[in-house]
Amino acid sequence: TGAVPRADTFSYTRAGHVWVETQWLADVLMYLAFGSGGYSLMALATAILLAGLLRWVYRTQVSNGSWPVIALLVTLLGASAAYGHFLERQMVASYVWIQLCFWWARQYARGAVGGRRLWLLVPIATVWCNVHPGVLGGIATVGLCGIGTLAKGLLVRFPVTPPGSGLPLAGRAAGGDAGPTLRAGQLRRGATLLAVGAAMGIATVVNPYGLEWHRWVLRPMGMGLAEYVHEWTPPDWTSSYTIITGVLAAAVIVGTAVRRKATTPAEGLIMLFWLIQATQSRRHLPLAAIILALQLGRVLAAVQVVSPVLRRIGTRVPVFSAGIRHAEVRSGGGLLSVATVALLTALLATGITVPALGRNDVGPPATEYSAGVVEYLRAHPPAGRLFNTIKYGGTLIHELPGVPVFIDDRFGLYGRRFIDEYLAAGRKPVDRAAELFDRWQIDTVLVDGTAPLLWDWLADHPAWTESYRDGIAAIYTRSPRSRGEHP
Repeated sequence: TGAVPRADTFSYTRAGHVWVETQWLADVLMYLAFGSGGYSLMALATAILLAGLLRWVYRTQVSNGSWPVIALLVTLLGASAAYGHFLERQMVASYVWIQLCFWWARQYARGAVGGRRLWLLVPIATVWCNVHPGVLGGIATVGLCGIGTLAKGLLVRFPVTPPGSGLPLAGRAAGGDAGPTLRAGQLRRGATLLAVGAAMGIATVVNPYGLEWHRWVLRPMGMGLAEYVHEWTPPDWTSSYTIITGVLAAAVIVGTAVRRKATTPAEGLIMLFWLIQATQSRRHLPLAAIILALQLGRVLAAVQVVSPVLRRIGTRVPVFSAGIRHAEVRSGGGLLSVATVALLTALLATGITVPALGRNDVGPPATEYSAGVVEYLRAHPPAGRLFNTIKYGGTLIHELPGVPVFIDDRFGLYGRRFIDEYLAAGRKPVDRAAELFDRWQIDTVLVDGTAPLLWDWLADHPAWTESYRDGIAAIYTRSPRSRGEHP
């Protein structure tokens, strides 16, 4: 249409209702990628973005004094914990920008970067809010860093330079800003961080919908999405993703106990916040894991518990040699990148496959989605209205744009009451499905394994005829004359 959507045109149950697409800019970018190279180009772009993020995590650790082999191990641990959500979706942008917020905020709080770089987060937030609502996580990260920095400035006792010591102000600054100077610096940086966080919040108003954007972002959060969506449920505590995240958190805690200055109160506050988010929703595990990997790199660089004898032995091992370390620092992590590309090229040339650490939460499309059921509907368009499960809503909108859907995963559009009615039809089909189908005058039903009770009810009901079936989904139809005929 040449304009952002403002009313629903994809469903018949919400046709004409107000619809605010909070991720419209990401939709446009993904459309351009898909139109140019299909799913392959979208996958390639996502892979490059994620590889760039992980390379940056590795490079920051090496630049902060970590041994390359240790930095590589920590980065791979973070990637392993986050792998379950490495998908071609808008949230990937938030994975990158939230890490940037964490790194720039903590570096500024430590006095390692200036305020100009920190204020760049405001124009980034202006674009970010049109790409993904994860900008709220970035604002929270910067704000928590400001709160932690202010708390340190107000509550921590700083050393005071004894009178008559002869240590000039410049000398005190070089040695860590003793006494009042250090306290004033902490308070100033904390106030600046809070100001940047507030400015980022104001920047989110720069979108086609204005303040309506915020209402639509907050609406799904109050709907209890864990009841509807797998990725909003708490993580499985026995999964590899959760276990690795726990290992990263434990390593940060132990390292901080050994060297307390390795982690500041602000950094601890941010990590605690994202760990709490991760325990409530598995979609936040990648954010917590990569933040922990970034912090662990600094902690390990600050902790030196290895005896001199073991250090001397370690320097004779090639991967721990000082020469390799200095070369990698000078190259900005380029040596590992070149070696990785060479290794992958060799594997591709020889046809050797390497098994992945696991599979993401969506799973292989061939086992999760039925291409046959879509082809059947394309060849046999439903004469009346179609009922579909949420899982197939987006697929039908994309593949069969002329067939309005009953529901899809735009939860803020449909609302809790409507979704509860949909769920009740699947959970108690004898009592609820028949009434729902009659009320919406539905004569075709697409059902899959997410609603097994509904599938069984349709298979046993005399008024419904099975038109298509495979191992994943099925189509049932009925004559309009049989509406209201229920056992």
